Amino acid sequence: MTGVNNKPPRVGLATASETITDRARRAYEGFAEVVDPRGATSRLTCVVDHGMFVRHGKLGRVGRGSLRSAGTGTRAGTGYVERQSRRDTLLLLPAEDAAGHTLVERELRTLLALQLIMDGWIPLHAGAVATRSGEVILLMGPKMAGKTTALLQLLQTGSYGLLSNDKTFVRAEAGQLVVRALPVAAPIRGTVLHRFPPLGRLWRHRAELHVDNPETDVDTSAARLLVPVRLLARAFGAPVVSTGIVRAVIRLRHDPQRASSRARTLDRNGLGRLFDSERLDFDPRWNRVWLGDEPAFVDSEAAASNRTAFMSCAGYWFTSAPRDDDALLRFASSLPVETPDRAT
Repeated sequence: MTGVNNKPPRVGLATASETITDRARRAYEGFAEVVDPRGATSRLTCVVDHGMFVRHGKLGRVGRGSLRSAGTGTRAGTGYVERQSRRDTLLLLPAEDAAGHTLVERELRTLLALQLIMDGWIPLHAGAVATRSGEVILLMGPKMAGKTTALLQLLQTGSYGLLSNDKTFVRAEAGQLVVRALPVAAPIRGTVLHRFPPLGRLWRHRAELHVDNPETDVDTSAARLLVPVRLLARAFGAPVVSTGIVRAVIRLRHDPQRASSRARTLDRNGLGRLFDSERLDFDPRWNRVWLGDEPAFVDSEAAASNRTAFMSCAGYWFTSAPRDDDALLRFASSLPVETPDRAT
């Protein structure tokens, strides 16, 4: 990607546990740098499990009375978080177990998302696949539009790598729209899993992957499984990709009344409206993005340049119909991206 800055975001992790450090670095390998703030510079730091906090590169002790609950009843268990500043986050775990490790990884992901936003990246509600040459197709649309199904269909061809299932960051660089992702697990219903043979064996591990939802029994086909990004890619034999250049944007819509699928071009104005509607929790009045309880402020000039670059991509509207699965694959093969079948 000539002229593009491929440097990944960086976050600090201060903990006495080598297990937590090793797991976090493996989880974000290729996507971000997880560093010890005592030996490397990081603008945002997560301090874990030993009642300590980092200020200006030095460890200090904090009283437990100043911590607040991060919430209970989640898959990650109970933790305690206090945002001391835009730089330091404190995380006290009740135990060092799988639930605690998940909580750490989630907190790091929030900090990394904040870091990207502060660096001018815009978060979009979009899935993404990439060719081996780093050319990216964005899959966009509201809930139930078929983004996950479309992504799985493309992965099954063997021509694409997995970049993102649902949340993607974009930024204009050197006249191109660059995309970057963080490793977020994909919630996939059993009904969808059974449509894709490579994913069938994941059903045997549904108890471990089941999303914490008491309304849905784990053994029903409607149950959602939370599939980690690397596990999802491995099931299809696809590479995991962390960044690339956007070449095409597909706005998806599923119409159960249609007899056949349909594709048409999306013009610049349509792409602009799509960009505005799919920015994650963007509040134009205050020019900020909300991620959980933490607002991240977006530079208006950067947001405008990202929108302009987005509108310069090839845009399409694809309406899918029931029992017409091959239509998307036929359409994708005509897009202006280089896949192994068309590589010279």
